[in-house]
Amino acid sequence: MRVSIYRMMSLASFLVLSTLSNAVGDFDIIYRDKAIYDFALSRLYDYDLDTAEGTVRALIVRDSLDPKPYFFLTLIQWWRLVGDNYSKSNITAFLRAARKSLDVDETKLRALEDDLEAKFYLGATYGYLAKYYMLSNSQLDAYEFGRKSKNIFDDFVKSDDTLYDAYLAIGTYNCYAGTLPSLLRILVSVAGMGGNTENGIQQLKLAADSGCYARVEALVTLGYVKLELQKDYGQATEIFEGLSKRHESNPVFKLLLAISYRKSGQPGKAIPVCLSCLGDSAVKYVSSNQRASILAELAYCYMLGREYEQAAAQYRLCCSMASDELLVESPWIYYNAGLCEENARHFMKAKTWYLKVLNCGDYFGYHSLARKSLERVEREIGSNRPTDSRQLPK
Repeated sequence: MRVSIYRMMSLASFLVLSTLSNAVGDFDIIYRDKAIYDFALSRLYDYDLDTAEGTVRALIVRDSLDPKPYFFLTLIQWWRLVGDNYSKSNITAFLRAARKSLDVDETKLRALEDDLEAKFYLGATYGYLAKYYMLSNSQLDAYEFGRKSKNIFDDFVKSDDTLYDAYLAIGTYNCYAGTLPSLLRILVSVAGMGGNTENGIQQLKLAADSGCYARVEALVTLGYVKLELQKDYGQATEIFEGLSKRHESNPVFKLLLAISYRKSGQPGKAIPVCLSCLGDSAVKYVSSNQRASILAELAYCYMLGREYEQAAAQYRLCCSMASDELLVESPWIYYNAGLCEENARHFMKAKTWYLKVLNCGDYFGYHSLARKSLERVEREIGSNRPTDSRQLPK
């Protein structure tokens, strides 16, 4: 089962990675070729992923031993995965890029232990592997990579506390370490690796305000912390609204903005965000699953507004577009579609949707909910009540 893409830290304890040289290193090497990487990042966050990837691959061709472009390729593949984490090809591409990045970094570090550039991008790659393993619900692996990333960037900050990009990994760890399952949280705390959410928020703000490459990543993480951990929907809305305006062709930011509105109790404000995203030809998608996810959010917002016919229509469109793997792992889509049809008094259609739930993974008790709903609609069907479009009594 897929879980939330920014919950990324889990268990373990180990030795802190070797510290940097006591002498403050030349951190300028980390930002070599900054202009071209800034261009790649601008393309990335505008969701022009092909152009971003082509730019970075050209840098790999230019110097196949340079660790930097391998990390940026990993970052680009991560954003493909964010768009559709049910795609096996996206998973394969991300893992391949991450492993190659690690290989190049580790090769350079074997030759020169204090290679600052290789160590920096090693830590960055560890961070995105932590995200992937949390997405895959592999908490032990997620914590292991997250811990390694934090240790590396802690060492950088000890050498130069104005290396603001380093605060992305540190702040993310601090925000999420407290959300681990209780046993893991105890072990992490015993190992001296506990987190502090307020410190983490301040560190993410530093990276978002003053970082070089990490600004957008830190801002997205900060928005997600506000949305999911602190339930500060006003702040989350403000962050994702700003990102959506600056990167109008990026559907990820628009979806997060819609979710922020909906969770704040304003589904009516989320609906036009989804509609504009789906209706704007400039918006780019990695797959039909990504569009289906926005349709599912739109349908849910209509459902919350008791516009059941509209909601049912959007759920039908979503299901026609989504892959089998996405639907099997998302029983709530079928279940909500059934509720909408039931509330519109289309009981046979509702029955069809509820039966589909039983072919999905049994997450969050949806099989039990579906069985109870089937009993309910069977009684309605048996009573021969008219199946017109009138709503059930509110």
